Amino acid sequence: MGAASALAAVMHQLFEKNGDRRELMEYAMKRHRSHGPGLATNLSELWQILVHYVGSPDAGEVVCVLDAFDECEEGDRETLLEQIKGFYEGTRGHAQGGRLRFLITSRPHDGIELALGKLLTIGALVHLDGDGLSREISDEINLVIDEKLPTITASFTEQERRQISGSLKEMKQRTYLWLRLTFDIIKKAPSRFGRVRDLENLLANLPSEVSEAYEQILSRSSDRRQTETLLNIVIAAQRSLTLHEANIALTLALDDTVLASIDDLSPWPTDRFKGVVQNLCGMLVTVCDGKLALIHQTARDFLLSPDSTQKDGAWRGCLSLAKAHRTISHACLHYLRLLAEHTSTASQLYLDPKEYQALQHDHYFLSYAAAHWPTHFVEAEMVLGSKPAIHITDNDHALALCDQVNAHVWAPQHFSRGSFLRWWTWTKLALAAYIGLAPVVEEILSQCSFDDDISLNMRCSDFGTPLQTAAAGGHESVVRVLLDKGAEVDQDGNIGHDDSRGGNKGYGTALRIAAARGYRDVVGTLLKHGANASCQKGKGTALEAARAGGHEDVVEILTNAERNGGGDNPAETSIEESGNESGSEMPLLPSWFDHDDFEAEMFWEGTPRHQPAQTSAWDNGRDGDSRLSPTGFPLPGYIPPEVSLKRAMALQYMIDAEGSYEFTELGEGHHKVGQLNMSVPWLRT
Repeated sequence: MGAASALAAVMHQLFEKNGDRRELMEYAMKRHRSHGPGLATNLSELWQILVHYVGSPDAGEVVCVLDAFDECEEGDRETLLEQIKGFYEGTRGHAQGGRLRFLITSRPHDGIELALGKLLTIGALVHLDGDGLSREISDEINLVIDEKLPTITASFTEQERRQISGSLKEMKQRTYLWLRLTFDIIKKAPSRFGRVRDLENLLANLPSEVSEAYEQILSRSSDRRQTETLLNIVIAAQRSLTLHEANIALTLALDDTVLASIDDLSPWPTDRFKGVVQNLCGMLVTVCDGKLALIHQTARDFLLSPDSTQKDGAWRGCLSLAKAHRTISHACLHYLRLLAEHTSTASQLYLDPKEYQALQHDHYFLSYAAAHWPTHFVEAEMVLGSKPAIHITDNDHALALCDQVNAHVWAPQHFSRGSFLRWWTWTKLALAAYIGLAPVVEEILSQCSFDDDISLNMRCSDFGTPLQTAAAGGHESVVRVLLDKGAEVDQDGNIGHDDSRGGNKGYGTALRIAAARGYRDVVGTLLKHGANASCQKGKGTALEAARAGGHEDVVEILTNAERNGGGDNPAETSIEESGNESGSEMPLLPSWFDHDDFEAEMFWEGTPRHQPAQTSAWDNGRDGDSRLSPTGFPLPGYIPPEVSLKRAMALQYMIDAEGSYEFTELGEGHHKVGQLNMSVPWLRT
């Protein structure tokens, strides 16, 4: 489970208990209006709601229990630890700090201990070492043995049960998980223990560690290839797969042929696939609420940990992440390619939202494959020995999916609906660059003619050139490929929106885009290839963009680069001095903004910019309205009339400031915004 899910569960319990506290509910609903369904997975926002709750005078004491914290996803775990640490450091000596407490249980973990270590020095943390409680834990496990054993050994005599009980209690390194796995071995094959001799062999060979229990469970698999393939899929999956999704993924991963049609796909019968999972993986893979998951973090460690003493046929360390990503990548790519051909139409390059939702409903694996195939493809780029990790046909599939004709099947799901990215207008080179597919970028470039550099440096909507698009995606490997092929490192991002006052209102250079989003490696690569750190194209320098985003490491790199290049440090120039008509100003949010209303990050900067909450008309689109994009959002120059005046001004300001869109007309009822444009320089279009 991720930390965001844990916090969401905590908040659910708190609000269920205190649903009559109107002020707290209104605060949470305000956040929900800004973020929509995404609030449930937004860790930082959920944390702010929790802190606001605790800060209420009548909140009382709140104790959050985070069990098995070491099993939390690493990125989420680190973020939540930073939030907890910052909270107690900031509330030291204040009553609020004592109202919120955490009880965290975890296996020994260096990262967790290091992150919380500072709290020990200020008296905000009490560390209880479980190693000193091994005796008590052992006694509790003995009680479980006494309770469960009679049930699973009902056919044995009392003397035989005492023998089994004694052997179990004499085992060292016992845990509840080990006991559960051992009981499973006995329950799943009762006929093997019908004789005294069988019983003696069982007692002599009971696994003494969890890893041995895992070995015994997997050794019962009748088809090692299918078992390994399913384990690869479960381990690499970016979220828990449903039985439907896993069924299709396993079917495609096991099929070495290229199917001619989506109709040729032959998954297991739906009502039998759960049994297939259990027969292949035993208890190692559990099915809860129709979703697959490993029984424990130790199972993942067992399968991925390399073992130099591994014997033939052993399961410990039999998997690798690169191979796991390759397995599910192949399934995703093959599925999307088949579906793209199945839904191909020459009359349009995209499906409207209702059509796409219907497609997702009819094809179970589409939502997952569309959202995550680029991640799996990139992770599988690693080389295993001398053999490429990518399946021989997967490059072809990925190349085809980046074509506008086929992108309609995955791009609407992959790109957030809240995004203004007009992916359907991009070239396949720009699309491959943005999602980080270095091998595909190389293949596209190898097929292009460079007589006039049309393909390599051609601008498209949103970010500009493929180099700027790759920089916006944060993909250093793609940036390097494009630069090595001769991409212009300091080309600006103007895409036709020339400022009538003489300035360029594009994104600026690739360096500025990468700096604004905090992509340190991309910034370093661009500088090594001669990028000008002092370049003023767009809306200011890269250093200004990095400072605005709070990316201290990038600021340091760029400051050194400007110093070494002899350029002036733009940080020494005041906003008033830089706020000229050249388009190089760094506009700030005006003081009248209610920041709580505009908390979602705008996609184009990756830095804290405040976006108005979506209204129903924006979110759902309107039939026949040519002023809405295929994703249901306003095209440039249009503000729906039902958007409030304040929100309209805010959105117009942000889009104008970022240079992605220019408003040439206003929706009915927004004449006041037009009047304001004439008098407020930073709000002009």
